[in-house]
Amino acid sequence: VRDRQGHEVDFLVTRDRKPWMLVECKRGADRNFGRLRYFAERLAVPACFQVTLDAADFIDRDSGVRVIPAGRFLAALA
Repeated sequence: VRDRQGHEVDFLVTRDRKPWMLVECKRGADRNFGRLRYFAERLAVPACFQVTLDAADFIDRDSGVRVIPAGRFLAALA
């Protein structure tokens, strides 16, 4: 997802044609969740994830973004 101002996130997943989750993929944990929060507020997306290769699984209390290892995230989709 990208807007005209250049803000972007890697994936917007929909459910029943409505925004369901935003996903940003990173090699390692990055505590800059601004882009995820930007789109979450504008699109009313209830869940935001930063999917990483090796970071520990945690929820950032300030932003509500869940940082999760890719293996765990993908297994939960199955």
